[in-house]
Amino acid sequence: MGNKKNLFTLAYAKKFLNKKGLELFKKSNQTRSSNSFKSLSYTVLSSLILIIIFFSSPIINNFKNNLITQSIEVTNNSKNKLENVLTGKAIENEQNDKLDILQIFEDIFQYEDKSTSTVRLSASTIEQLFKDTKYNLKDVRKNKL
Repeated sequence: MGNKKNLFTLAYAKKFLNKKGLELFKKSNQTRSSNSFKSLSYTVLSSLILIIIFFSSPIINNFKNNLITQSIEVTNNSKNKLENVLTGKAIENEQNDKLDILQIFEDIFQYEDKSTSTVRLSASTIEQLFKDTKYNLKDVRKNKL
């Protein structure tokens, strides 16, 4: 009898739960093979999407670098200019005649932002001004000119 209490099998649990009106395992209407093909198709589809993304990213990056953002080539002529100065030859000044609209707007807005009416006085100038007008700090605080 002691052994029967210790033996608890899955079949016994199934019978007990069926008596109570419960099911131990749900019965599925779909077959196992259709579920495995569905998960396999999702795996293949997601892996193909990842491969395409990682394959096309360097191509898109090269396209952006070559066509969209034109690289500006800068040459260093400082050695040639130094040799021309040392030999006494004239230096050619190269100017770019193209006007950059953004730089023009920045110059205009910076000029408008500067206030021309402000005057800054040093401490010694203010002290001399107080002596000339016979003011002291207490009078200024009282009158608040």
